[in-house]
Amino acid sequence: MTLPLRPSFGNSAPARKIRVLVVDDSALARRAIVDALSHDAAIEVVGVASDPYVARDRILELEPDVITLDLEMPRMDGLTFLRILQEHHPLPVVVVSSLAQAGSQAAFDAMEAGAVDVLAKPDGTMSIGSLGAKLAYHVKAAAASSRFQQPRPLGRSADSLPMDAQPAPAGSREEPPRGQRAAASAVGRGGNERSPGPATGKACGAAGGRGPGSSRTPTIGG
Repeated sequence: MTLPLRPSFGNSAPARKIRVLVVDDSALARRAIVDALSHDAAIEVVGVASDPYVARDRILELEPDVITLDLEMPRMDGLTFLRILQEHHPLPVVVVSSLAQAGSQAAFDAMEAGAVDVLAKPDGTMSIGSLGAKLAYHVKAAAASSRFQQPRPLGRSADSLPMDAQPAPAGSREEPPRGQRAAASAVGRGGNERSPGPATGKACGAAGGRGPGSSRTPTIGG
């Protein structure tokens, strides 16, 4: 017995909007990302969250198709949350973070933890809104990722997302293909814009180095 497939957003997909949840501790960043995505008619932002604990509730309530995720947040860092999410409730994630500059360790770690794409937030001379169409492109590519078109395994339903779960240890998942780390460097700069399709997605498996502030895994109360 398997659970239903996730909706497909390939060329033959029904014309329904891609449901996006924006996760960022900065109210200014959340608003900028929402505004940037709202200009694309194929995308609907269904909710926002200020930290991973709020995001967990929004995910179970709203069932988004794609998540945009900051890495530096209170209560639990984004990298730890990404690992827990991919282990217990896999969803396409586009990391949008000032920590994920091109070629950075944070960008590599995010890709290894299961992010489909990594985008660096603009520096002080530019606004997040300047990402515009690039951010929308990567969200649509993430929604079309073939890795998330498979049936959800039994025991990993939408009924729970244990925030006190220990992320999978390094090496417990399939190692990323050769050249994947080079792709992370390119994605940090926006990557090569390929046409989104069912085969799109550069997700890796192995949980790499732990992110900032993740020396321990917080419990639900913490």
